[in-house]
Amino acid sequence: MAAASPSDLAERVRHALGMPEDHPRLDELNAWAARWHNTLDIHPSRGIWSQLDDTARSELIDAISVPESFFWRYAAQLQRVVSRVHQYTGAGKVRIWSACCAGGEEPYTLAIMLAEAGLLEKAELVATDINARKLAQARIGRFSERAVRPLPAPSTCRWFDWQGGLHPWQIHDRLREAIRFEKLDLLAFAHGQVPPPLQAPHVVLCRNALIYFDKHSQRRIVEAFYRTSDAQAWLLLGHSERLPLTQTQWQLHTASDHAWYAKKTASSPEPPRPSTRLPEPARTDRVVPRPSVSPETHSIRQVRAVHATKKGTETSLTESLKQARSASEPHAIIQACRRALYLDPDCAEAHWLMIQAAHASGQIPLRDRHRRLLQHILASLPERTMINMETPVSVADLRRALDTLEGNTP
Repeated sequence: MAAASPSDLAERVRHALGMPEDHPRLDELNAWAARWHNTLDIHPSRGIWSQLDDTARSELIDAISVPESFFWRYAAQLQRVVSRVHQYTGAGKVRIWSACCAGGEEPYTLAIMLAEAGLLEKAELVATDINARKLAQARIGRFSERAVRPLPAPSTCRWFDWQGGLHPWQIHDRLREAIRFEKLDLLAFAHGQVPPPLQAPHVVLCRNALIYFDKHSQRRIVEAFYRTSDAQAWLLLGHSERLPLTQTQWQLHTASDHAWYAKKTASSPEPPRPSTRLPEPARTDRVVPRPSVSPETHSIRQVRAVHATKKGTETSLTESLKQARSASEPHAIIQACRRALYLDPDCAEAHWLMIQAAHASGQIPLRDRHRRLLQHILASLPERTMINMETPVSVADLRRALDTLEGNTP
């Protein structure tokens, strides 16, 4: 029996792939479903993924993948990994897995750091993604000006050759040969259907990937990382990602500008501090004040360096917020907020507008999800700090407004 409608097919796929209700690529998923719903013969009693032919599956992966990345992203976390490689005294190499690597910017950044510290030969680097097209690009090692821009200039000159074209920067063969790229479905791995790409990794990088899965899928993925990793493994997530406080498998460790998780064992050692001075990374996130408010007012938006230095992307964030403020229908507000949060996951105003729109439209799970995210952002700020919105509001007032929503229905 065929899917009843494009929306029915899209909803089945969303549930099957563990995509949350506020996934930023839902419009692309709906467009894919509109193209394929008359062609596919989907039976509800069978897994939907196995019923897609190669073409439909490939187009779906391209539609829902979020391949946005760039070099030197959250570099302080990667410097922590370099420190671990430097201090490793075990047999063999340090096994490092970069999950959901998109076009390879993350593993190549780590390879550059390791090479500049003289440690590249001490690490085994494996990078995986479900998108075969992006993996092919990663193996070639050609990158756009935008992706390479955050790199320190000496590193760009040392490890890249300019060849012109749409992706003008070609990374050197030494780094390409140091990384093994493999196709891997993270959900299939989480359900034990495929093995990990390397045995007992010491470090797992899964940054800015879990936010695109629902809570159940997130838990399964993290548990699979725990089962298959080394006894003293580390897990590194994105800046806006945190494991639940109730989980007992991973212990959170924090530094001034980054965090990581260490696997809990009967005698978990304290993760080592860097013992050598490594190349200073370019800051990829910082607090950016808006000029329209007083010096005492602080913005909590953690803006990626590449967005902060490129006017076009910053304008897109501003335009998305403007559209969300001016829209009258909750659906339009939610869509505009999704675009804003894709550019800046820590934008307080976008979370707040999303909460209000979801509350007004009766989407309680969506409302509560963004309420928790905003509460997490506010947790580390003093109550008198002013948050930059259309009308600045204090942290204390915003917390009280969030508390009034808890447990309420519109």
